[in-house]
Amino acid sequence: MDLRDVAGLEIECPECGLKIIFPTDKPLKLTPGCPHCNVKWFDELDDKMTGSRRYPALDSFKEIIAHLRALNLEDRTDIHARVRFHITNDPSEEKDVKNEK
Repeated sequence: MDLRDVAGLEIECPECGLKIIFPTDKPLKLTPGCPHCNVKWFDELDDKMTGSRRYPALDSFKEIIAHLRALNLEDRTDIHARVRFHITNDPSEEKDVKNEK
């Protein structure tokens, strides 16, 4: 899987099963809860310094998507290697990787 193969971030609601794909080529407009059943997806944190509420997980996902967008820009000339994600789907494969360490 190449970096350009990451087309989006999929969120699945643990309550109703709704799946939403947020494309990586656009700014992430992720909500803290399911738009279908309203179950909370992410915990909020009270920022005592500013008195506002924020969602650290949402901030992290937004950063990941922004970095993927930056890595996939057509005019990038500084990456010469083939960079790929290694995603484990097979639980036995995951054990093998852990055992090698």
